[in-house]
Amino acid sequence: MEGKLGRVRGQGENPGDWEGKEKTLEVLFNMILRTPQQRKRRVESVSEHESPVSDRRLVPYVEPSDEMVCTYHCRQMVKSEFFAALNTAEKQILDYKSRLETLNNDLCNSEEERQKYRDHFYSAEQELQASKGREHALKEQLLKEITDYQVRYHTQLKRCSELEVLY
Repeated sequence: MEGKLGRVRGQGENPGDWEGKEKTLEVLFNMILRTPQQRKRRVESVSEHESPVSDRRLVPYVEPSDEMVCTYHCRQMVKSEFFAALNTAEKQILDYKSRLETLNNDLCNSEEERQKYRDHFYSAEQELQASKGREHALKEQLLKEITDYQVRYHTQLKRCSELEVLY
């Protein structure tokens, strides 16, 4: 048996050398045969004929580099998913910013237009009030002229009737 475990005892090796290798074998064997921690059992589930040693299982030795590779791949996948989500979120932010700018421009334009129409409305209202004032003044003047003409007419009629009485 050559390789990691070394040679079998008694094949031309010094017994002193064997003690160091025996510890190495023991460490390797412990790494290969890992036993999980014993589970706490409920009192009802433990049978009297079972021994606590019978629960030990052999766990295959897995090189830590395989786990690290898996962890590395998992991290890379999570990282790529995160960056993809971040990229998508950044694109959405840019899209929302452009929409916001467009809406702000539209709002500013509509505010300017509203102000323009409001000013136009107020000027039209002022013109209407001014024309109503002029109309009222003209009506007053017309009524005054009519009453003056009526007074003149009545005085003329009186004079005419007085003249007719005389002749």
